[in-house]
Amino acid sequence: MKFEYLISAEILLFMLKISLAREALKNEGVIGTAQWKRALSCWWIYGAALVYIFLDQICGLCMNDVVIGGLFIGKSNAGGVGMAGIRTFDLLGTLLIISMVDLKHRRIPDALSVCLLLSQILFRMEDQTLGASMPMLASGILVLLFLGSAAWGLKGKLGMGDVKLIAVLAVTLGIRNSMALLFCSLIPAFLVSVVLLAAKRVRLDSQLPFAPFLTVGAFALVIFIT
Repeated sequence: MKFEYLISAEILLFMLKISLAREALKNEGVIGTAQWKRALSCWWIYGAALVYIFLDQICGLCMNDVVIGGLFIGKSNAGGVGMAGIRTFDLLGTLLIISMVDLKHRRIPDALSVCLLLSQILFRMEDQTLGASMPMLASGILVLLFLGSAAWGLKGKLGMGDVKLIAVLAVTLGIRNSMALLFCSLIPAFLVSVVLLAAKRVRLDSQLPFAPFLTVGAFALVIFIT
């Protein structure tokens, strides 16, 4: 798939995630049919991609270098480090968006996790076939089954929204990196929990939003890897 088309698709998908998150924030973290319709009707979702296409294809500006250069990773060469930069930007940006919803409503909408999964699979297909991505998909299914069973056993201590998001991250990063991300997330989660317990802001049976800690862990993992 042509690199410029993937950039346009990334812009469309990322703007859609922002629009969906805005609807979720106004609707107690729920994204239903009405929220989808309003999100898809936002003109700026399509406007951002059209501006990119206009500047890159019609005006002849090298927008790939502008977009990828802002990702602090790689350069604009199809299938190379530039594609890794797009996937990283998509991952970190989407986690930030999900964190805002989770912080406010203690809920992670499935729509945002699914959009993250679709975008990550799309960008991975630039340098991998669907068959080569099957082990990553299998990793996500295994994580979903394992953590889903744990969430059922913990009776509300671990939310299914967290489980689904971690499964998506396993598809994106693989078992090894997703476990490293989970470890990097549990450290700040533990420290914050200790501070809040000491300050008597939460109880032992309180459930903290976990998406923000996953975001912190993802940033730490990216910095460590790069």
